[in-house]
Amino acid sequence: MIGMGLTKQEHSIIYGLMFLKKVFSIIYKFFISLKLAVFTLTALAFLTAIGTLVESKYDQEFANKLVYHSFWMAVVMILLAVNLTMVLIDRWPWRKRHIPFVLAHFGILTLMLGSVFTKYFGVDASLSFKEGETSSAIRLSDMEIKIYSAYDGERFSLIYQKPVDMFFIKPTEQTPYLISTAGEEFKVVQYLPFAVGREAFKPVLKGGQPALRFHLFGSRANLAEWLSLELGQTVVSKKLGPAVISLTLDKNYKAKNDKELVLLVQENKLFYFFNKGGKKPLKTGQTFQTGWMDFEFRLLEFFPKSRKEFIFTAQEKPSENTLKAIRVKHDGQSVWLGQNSYVRFFKEDRLYVLAYLNQTQALGFSLNLLDFKITNYQGSSKAKSYESQVEMEDGAQILISMNEPLKYKGWTFYQSSFIEPKKAGDSYVSVLSVNRDPGRILKYIGSALIVIGIILLFYRRKLSHFA
Repeated sequence: MIGMGLTKQEHSIIYGLMFLKKVFSIIYKFFISLKLAVFTLTALAFLTAIGTLVESKYDQEFANKLVYHSFWMAVVMILLAVNLTMVLIDRWPWRKRHIPFVLAHFGILTLMLGSVFTKYFGVDASLSFKEGETSSAIRLSDMEIKIYSAYDGERFSLIYQKPVDMFFIKPTEQTPYLISTAGEEFKVVQYLPFAVGREAFKPVLKGGQPALRFHLFGSRANLAEWLSLELGQTVVSKKLGPAVISLTLDKNYKAKNDKELVLLVQENKLFYFFNKGGKKPLKTGQTFQTGWMDFEFRLLEFFPKSRKEFIFTAQEKPSENTLKAIRVKHDGQSVWLGQNSYVRFFKEDRLYVLAYLNQTQALGFSLNLLDFKITNYQGSSKAKSYESQVEMEDGAQILISMNEPLKYKGWTFYQSSFIEPKKAGDSYVSVLSVNRDPGRILKYIGSALIVIGIILLFYRRKLSHFA
């Protein structure tokens, strides 16, 4: 009789082992089952379809965060990898007829391994520069927050730096993202993945710079713009064709010719003058003749001390004009920051600068943009092709075009786009997509194994058919 002479404890151990064997058998059959393979492939196709739709509506970064790099995609990929591995183990020992099957399955696993290397060790970035500029660092899509501190307004010290992905944090007024450093607390209370900003100025009591908004109108033009001084500037000029409007703090500044209007800030008051005649006081709402044809100048707003900021509004989808934006609160102030911008917070004894930036990565070498050329379609201003002539550190000159990328030291540089100059006389900005993919060779090997396996499978079946 089974179990005769065994103690109760030994019976329990035997039944426990039998139960574990049964559970292991169920799990094993589950992982080698065709049902699991069908489920994972269907789920993979479903998620990929969703990702494609999301990417077409938004962009690749949004699709990566929401679908391609999501928890559910990771679960499906792990299940598929386990299924393929267990099926290979189940067929052991392999025979000659298993070669197509083994190659195809190993190919898929190698391809998936290459994708893992790409995700965790690959780099997708961009590099932007003008003619004559040299760059040795690339800009990543990941964001970070930096905070600098200075007592004299000149020598800044980095007191906080941390990568942050507001897409998943989703800060609000009730649940802000807190930043505590140097005894100060900053709160990120809002995040917009796609935003458009407009420039605005607010009057402040201390630490600000002069800013004014003017209206220039006549029979040939009608425009309203802001003119402001940055920290450390004493003069700023706005060119309007042959005419120039200058805002200055320098009481000795002189107009260069009849086409220049000078706006002087002195003792928190505003004056104006041309190259001939004395200065005259200027108040908000005041209008005067410029002498440039029939143009008139009207002062709309004037702040002796102001802070420039951007007001951002959310957009449903990305475009060429959208960017990421966050709203930060500190010491009673609420300020918007756009992507790759900064804001100043003035205290009694120091200055804080908070920056919301794309992370950067050093290349280990530099590129100098020698020349950027655009070829338009005949009879139109639409770009047909564009290319960048770059110089490497060793003096070699290489052409990067839309169909001819540069491969150098494991990096690949593609000519992706360009930025048109905002002002007359400025240069175009060449934009290169930069890629480093350590998983590429594994993807090539995996793809080759899959193709060879499929060819051998059809070849073997064809021989069997005619046998």
